[in-house]
Amino acid sequence: MRKLTLALAALLIALARPAFAGYWQLVDTQSLGVQPPANEVWINRVSASGTGAVLETQISAHSSHEDRGKALISQANWSIPPSALTPGQKHFWQVELGATRAELGAHWHLTHSVSLFECRTQPGKPGSSCGGQRPIASTNIWTAGSRVLTNRGNGEWIVPSGTDHAALWLVVDTEPALYRLVYSYRWSQGSAPSTATGGGSVQAGGAAGGGRAYTSIPPQQPERPSGPLAGSTPGSSTVVGGAPASGDEVEIFNNGNLSGVENGGKAPLVTLSRAARITSILTYHWNHGQGSPAGGTVQILDENGQVYGPWRVEVKNKVYWIARPNTLLPAGRYRVLDSEPATWAHNSGSSGLGHTIIKGLWAGAGGGVVHPAAPTVAAPPALRPPPASPPLASPGQGNWPSIAGDWRCDEGTCQIQQTGDRLTFIKGSIRSGGRFLNANRVAATDWDNLQGRLGAYYRGNRMAASEAKEHFGLEVSEILWLNGSVWSRPGSAQ
Repeated sequence: MRKLTLALAALLIALARPAFAGYWQLVDTQSLGVQPPANEVWINRVSASGTGAVLETQISAHSSHEDRGKALISQANWSIPPSALTPGQKHFWQVELGATRAELGAHWHLTHSVSLFECRTQPGKPGSSCGGQRPIASTNIWTAGSRVLTNRGNGEWIVPSGTDHAALWLVVDTEPALYRLVYSYRWSQGSAPSTATGGGSVQAGGAAGGGRAYTSIPPQQPERPSGPLAGSTPGSSTVVGGAPASGDEVEIFNNGNLSGVENGGKAPLVTLSRAARITSILTYHWNHGQGSPAGGTVQILDENGQVYGPWRVEVKNKVYWIARPNTLLPAGRYRVLDSEPATWAHNSGSSGLGHTIIKGLWAGAGGGVVHPAAPTVAAPPALRPPPASPPLASPGQGNWPSIAGDWRCDEGTCQIQQTGDRLTFIKGSIRSGGRFLNANRVAATDWDNLQGRLGAYYRGNRMAASEAKEHFGLEVSEILWLNGSVWSRPGSAQ
């Protein structure tokens, strides 16, 4: 009887557990581009950033046709996926497309499109299909007949469940099929960070500025200002808010709250869905009531390792550090770094991230205009845009990171042997040859070309290996494999 009672109790406990004991964690965002096919009449180009793209189809200026030099140019925007996805959660996605230059008449059958879809196998080059592909949202514009030059598509998507080491990809494709943006997720145990739910799925900026993500979970409402961070809202690591009135300075980011705080805040992640001129950055240094009256500096670090600042702060009431950068930032993801994290205030409401308020002007509202930067896709020779990731190097060339030695892995201890850019990965009795794809990526060629992302930690914040080395002199301490496994250096700490 006792055994039966214990068995029933175990069954009841199992049934009471949540249906999904984990979540999808964003581990990488990758831009893929291809060169357009040779064509003496038509020129196709795509220039893009992580939050939007400009699509161009033009008749060559050297063509004999009377419409030579004329073009269809459009701006594509899409919802920005959040940093964490909880199974069963319902999301509403949006893609937008609008012509900014439409010089070709209805006799030309031209189409531009943008689509967002789910993949369950690693996506390939732009325009190719993937395993488990499931459409989420798409739209297009066209010139033929009763032409449509502005369009929008919406789609509802329910986050699927996952298992250990599983991977999931959300993909943005364009037509012309020259550009693809891939958001890579891996399955993680536990509950999704609070910053990735609620308002965390809503990105700032209206339709004209770079897209907006919507979620079925209502965002938390701001509390009435009355404390040290007046006007603060519940903690978030992404931008929350809509487009401001023209020329108005607005609050772009605020992860503060009215609860008690501790020292040792980590650098928050801020996502700009469109360009903005940053006018002020405030960091809060309560320091058990002592403040930090000597002040210091703040700076901003983008995903490619570019540093903005540092800017010297003015100190108010001993606890408020305020920098006034007056700096224009393109759409993208950024870290705010404080020179004195030991006194930077944080609490559970901000998920351990330092309390920060950023104000500024959205581009087009007195802040200037920033055109999307072209990544590795086709662009006129005169343009020299920065690559979306560190450039590839030829075998045997380049200053490759040193990653040889022992690594902690799921199997216990794994090893890497290295000669220049050539690698050997050893996991128990299993080996794979490998190579560097660039300064931040490796591939295990005998393990189905499984890719791993190299990184290091600075003051508790993970960054790409190249930026960690260049700006802080740090060596690689972690490899995030796209199958969800993690290798870390013995003795390394986050």
